[in-house]
Amino acid sequence: MGQEIKCKVVVGGRKAEGRLQLETERLYFRSPTEKLDVATKDVKVKASKGVLFVSIGKTQYEFELGAVAERWADRIQNPKSLVQKLGVKAGASIVAIGRRDAELIDELKKVGAKISARKGGKDHDWVFVGVEQPGDLNLLEGLTDTIKSNGAVWIIFPKGRSDLKAEHLIATGKANGLVDTKVARVSDRLTGMKFVIPVKQRK
Repeated sequence: MGQEIKCKVVVGGRKAEGRLQLETERLYFRSPTEKLDVATKDVKVKASKGVLFVSIGKTQYEFELGAVAERWADRIQNPKSLVQKLGVKAGASIVAIGRRDAELIDELKKVGAKISARKGGKDHDWVFVGVEQPGDLNLLEGLTDTIKSNGAVWIIFPKGRSDLKAEHLIATGKANGLVDTKVARVSDRLTGMKFVIPVKQRK
């Protein structure tokens, strides 16, 4: 999930108030009078005295963000990699089951993660479950025994599916002893939802 903040903006001498949102590769602003939807690679940014300056060609937006302006500028200029967003570190023990996204698996391998395609075993740091159909959610069964007590499960599922909405995943996770904690963009086609064992149930 990206960053979002309510703020004021000045552009071309006009003032407006709305919501600024930063996703992995895009920056959005929405207000009754001003709209912005632009790829972060196409903007130049800087921060000064609580103002985030965003330049797109000859047009400059001045977002009044206060103390977080510099942090936003850094996030736009230095976006996190997919693996960083997912929280996976070098040497992590991973089980990847279901539909395996080749690009995601390659990114995990690049940081030295140890990846198994077998569901068995215990004390893994992560389980990645690739889901394409509602029936694939059955793969969540027994995963609390596969991960460490502080480990996590990422369900990777396609966007825009009416039969694979967040509420379907959350309900299935709960039925299998897991609670959702985070959502992250994986690709143009895929989204990830993170699940963990509730703290009170950890051994």
